[in-house]
Amino acid sequence: MNAYHHHTEAVISIGWLVRCASLCLVIGAASVGYLFQKEALHHKADVVDQLERQLRRLQRENELRRQEYASLISPKHLEAEVERRQLNLVPPGPEHVLSLPMPNPQLVRAKNDGTESRRRAPFTYSQLASKHYTRRYMP
Repeated sequence: MNAYHHHTEAVISIGWLVRCASLCLVIGAASVGYLFQKEALHHKADVVDQLERQLRRLQRENELRRQEYASLISPKHLEAEVERRQLNLVPPGPEHVLSLPMPNPQLVRAKNDGTESRRRAPFTYSQLASKHYTRRYMP
């Protein structure tokens, strides 16, 4: 054999083919992994967009329901419903208002550290009767 053929046989050897094939496999695997990750990111971005649209829709519905609730509990709406249903309801008079006396703050004590100190005698009406009243309308 001449020198040229001897040199070309040495260049194209099994080791060289194995190295080229492994390099191609590494580059191909990296490309496939890159494309897989890119597709996963696009899919997750689509899911996030879908969830954000759903969140905005739910927030709009929530705001509409809040406004509807506010209009339903307004006194004007309640009076209109009473008239429409002919319930003949009237506001309570002063004799129907229940007034409860406020206890004297000096007589009411909080528990300290979970232990009770000596107990005082139960409240009497004269101790509770003071000038502080709360007015509550009965339903």
